[in-house]
Order: sequence, then structure tokens, then C-alpha cells
Amino acid sequence: SPLRVASATARSMACRSYSLSAPPKNGELVFTIKELGDHSSWLTTMPAGTPVQIEGPYGIFTTERLRGNKVLFIAGGIGITPVKAMVGDLPAGITGTVLWRVSKETDLILLNELNTLCAERGIELVTVVGSRTENSLWLEKAVTALADYKEYEVFICASKGLIHTSKDSLLHLGLSKKNIYTEEFEF
Repeated sequence: SPLRVASATARSMACRSYSLSAPPKNGELVFTIKELGDHSSWLTTMPAGTPVQIEGPYGIFTTERLRGNKVLFIAGGIGITPVKAMVGDLPAGITGTVLWRVSKETDLILLNELNTLCAERGIELVTVVGSRTENSLWLEKAVTALADYKEYEVFICASKGLIHTSKDSLLHLGLSKKNIYTEEFEF
């Protein structure tokens, strides 16, 4: 779930939402932020040592939502960050798959860490590289390859377009709307 980060200066107050890329540990919060426009570049303008206020988490994108023991994560690009945090926070006995959709190989920024984490947790990691328009059936093929896929709870973190097409595909395949959770990011 996103946390809200606020920075106050004598001249202005700015608030932005960011997702953790690892579960909180020993009082540390880990964020992985890709500079993609005004929203994320704002952070780079803050001088080191600037006090910030953090509140949250907000939303429904947490492992506390899990009711069953099968989970499917769908991430688009940098949307992998909260997915990585959730995989690291999964309770024992959960099985599942991470589908990570990126446009190009260089977008697989956390691949080594995620490979290790998924292996430790017994979660399958599937990366899909390339244009969604060139391979429009990538999601249906990956989902239907899962045994009992209709029993999975699905967490999607991606752009608005990928969330919309993923939800449509999942509903078409017979998954329940109540088992689909989304976290949208914008550029």
C-alpha cells in the first residue's frame, strides 16, 4: 500500500505517494523510485537531510487482504516495487506466481533481488518483455497455465491501461471481481 511522504519548507508543503519495495525491517523503509515525470522527480529536488513526514499505508494492496493460499501478482514496469514488498511479507503456506510485464530488458531493475526472494518464498517469477500490442494474449496464456487459476487472489500494480486490460482479461477467464485488487500508478 502506498505511503504518503510530505516535505515542508518555509515556502511550501508537498505531498506524494510512494510504495515500499520491501517490508519494513528494523525501522527502515525501502523505496525504489523511477524518475518518470514531475511526481517522482520532485523527490530528487529535496536536499539531503530534509525532514519528511510519512503516513499510511493506505489502500488495499497488502497481504492482510489474503483470504486463501493462492496469489497471483501482475506488475507492469516499476509496479513491481509494491509486489516485491508483498512477496517479502507473504505468510507461510502461500503459493503463487508473479507476472512482471516490461517493455524492454533494461526495465527489469530488481530482477536479481526478486529472483532470490521468489525462490526463498516458493513463488514462481515470470517475466514478459516486449510490446503488449505485439503479444496481446500474454496474460491469458500465463493465467490459464496455472492449475485452479480461478481460485487465485490477484494483485495488479501497473498503469491505468494495463490494469484495465488485465482486469478485463481476468474477468473474461472467470475470476471473481472480489478477488482482484489494484494499485494504479501514474506518470
